[in-house]
Amino acid sequence: MVMKKNHPFIPIKNVYEVCAIMTSMMREDWIYTDASGYRISLKRHEGFTSFSEKCRSHFKGNYIFKKDGTLITSKLGKTVNLDHVIDTLKSKDESLFNAH
Repeated sequence: MVMKKNHPFIPIKNVYEVCAIMTSMMREDWIYTDASGYRISLKRHEGFTSFSEKCRSHFKGNYIFKKDGTLITSKLGKTVNLDHVIDTLKSKDESLFNAH
């Protein structure tokens, strides 16, 4: 309530909306973050990277990012059999969880 009282023209009501906006800005590569994501910057600094750069370095060619932001597997990436995952989650057999 203090923010609304001190800054009545800003259309943000709570911290959750701030987090959603920051996450959106990060995904659109409008901001740069440090390795842990605690510090942000609008300009590139040493040790700060964009979201796209972090994803490319994390997945290392196993997945491909399309222009619309979706992530698809390349020939090097792992795929998951969704039916197997669902059967494992429904099962009461503990060995299935430890097998993979």
